[in-house]
Amino acid sequence: MRAVVLEDFGRWHVRDVPEPDPPEPPEVLIRVRASSLNPSDWKLGDGAFRHFYDYRFPLRLGRDYLGTIEASGSDVSRFAVGDTVFGHPPVAYLGLRGTFAEWIVLPEASCMAAKPAELSDLAAAILPLAVLTAVDCVDFVAPEPGDRVLVVGSTGGVGVAAIQLLVARGAEVVATGLPDEEAFLTGLGVAATIDFRRGTAAGVAARYPDGVDHLVDLAGSDDEFRAIVQLVREGGRIATTLSRGEGDLVPPGVAGRNAFTPHDPVLLEEVGRLAAAGNLTMPIANTCSLDELPDALHSLRDQPVRGKVAVRIGAV
Repeated sequence: MRAVVLEDFGRWHVRDVPEPDPPEPPEVLIRVRASSLNPSDWKLGDGAFRHFYDYRFPLRLGRDYLGTIEASGSDVSRFAVGDTVFGHPPVAYLGLRGTFAEWIVLPEASCMAAKPAELSDLAAAILPLAVLTAVDCVDFVAPEPGDRVLVVGSTGGVGVAAIQLLVARGAEVVATGLPDEEAFLTGLGVAATIDFRRGTAAGVAARYPDGVDHLVDLAGSDDEFRAIVQLVREGGRIATTLSRGEGDLVPPGVAGRNAFTPHDPVLLEEVGRLAAAGNLTMPIANTCSLDELPDALHSLRDQPVRGKVAVRIGAV
């Protein structure tokens, strides 16, 4: 089968790899039809996870999938052959069973859910990693109605989902963005947009001298983070995807947490229901094929997109 393989740091290519072994009793074999790009894909490829991940090349990239179950082990009970499912593999499979491939074998008990009939294949494939990470961020900051929440790095997949989840809780959302992104962010429910090119901390402080209640931190340098966290009021909470929420960068009196992606199939089912009902939207910035995926990953590293990049792997 064909898959995207990481040969060395910064070098990923589509190549032929052995097809997976038949599924064990708790596993299912999935013919992958679609996936999506996440910043963690190129970060893994560039070696950004070396502080906690043991790189042993070659590795397989990809963390979201949508596909059809083609075979199952004897102990499988949640799904049947022919079911269309979406989800993301366990963290333990990072780099080992990447989803940028034509086939993947996963435990039935992993973060896997049936695709709602109302969602297209691509619309479901772009949801798992980004939206579940956003759920973790929003659950931690846990805003009360009327709380002001600053979202830094707002137009990527996690940011777009987090904004909608925060607005649904009644929060006043302030987001970083460029002037030409203001209409897009307002459409998601953002109350105000701060042009990060002029300095996020300065822009927020000028508009809101009394600061913000909470922060969802998805982009920027540590120096920028140090300045921004000073705007979070005492008793506030900070959720970050950038591994700086539990150290000395967080000021006293403010709680910080490094966000993660929940491995929870029940939560994924709820995400699917929200999207199917139109209560959670995720724009597809563009699509690519499996052959185009390596170049698309390089482009995503250099130029973030508004929403997600979807990947067509099989017939969708």
